[in-house]
Amino acid sequence: MTSTDTRVDGFFFLKRKFFGGCDLDRTNAKLRVRDELDHAFLFQKPCKFVIQKKAFGDLIIAGAAPPSIFVSDTLLNIFRDAKITGYEVVAADARIPFPHNPERTKFWQLVVTGWGGSASPLSGIAEIDRNRFGNHKYTPCTNVKMILDPGQHDGSDLFLVWPLPTKVWVSSKLKTLLHTNGIKHFDLSPVESHRFERLDEDPIGFGPKPLACYLPPDRATEVGSKSGIDWFEHTKAPFPKS
Repeated sequence: MTSTDTRVDGFFFLKRKFFGGCDLDRTNAKLRVRDELDHAFLFQKPCKFVIQKKAFGDLIIAGAAPPSIFVSDTLLNIFRDAKITGYEVVAADARIPFPHNPERTKFWQLVVTGWGGSASPLSGIAEIDRNRFGNHKYTPCTNVKMILDPGQHDGSDLFLVWPLPTKVWVSSKLKTLLHTNGIKHFDLSPVESHRFERLDEDPIGFGPKPLACYLPPDRATEVGSKSGIDWFEHTKAPFPKS
């Protein structure tokens, strides 16, 4: 391969546009999932959030690592008509404290289920340690263009790559769909323009928790059993390698 080769052309990271546009109800168990290490809480009750006027639209993104993604009923139907893949939806309880169209009050939380596999060794990322709590330590990324292993990507339009579970990957198909329909209040940055710094010292964004913190329980179990990645915290035996 030459220095110009890339495996991430046409893929983007989905990010929020600005801070303060959406206030999450921090008492909701769903939003404490990364601390409680039990993603099953995600499906127990609707997530409550308050939308600020500047962020009101069909796509609302809150938080950063990983982002909480909310879509309107209108956008969800657009996704379904276009056969966008790699997600499930959970009912969300949206509070809108300003005058608005009452027909635009139904929102869903979008949960990413697409899987891009583990980072290719050509990226420089390799697991060097893990402990009994499911925490992982990796070497830093030295070639962002080689992170994606096409043979492991399930083809989804929304997906995660391990050990970068806090980064939501988006396909060019989905990017085009969002822009064509005039969807606002989000940023898409090309994956190959991203710079991962101090990853050998700072594990944020590099899989510090088991899969169940980032994928729904059934999907986490399915992916973990095939890949050997811990999917729940308390592991009694090593998981099989694929």
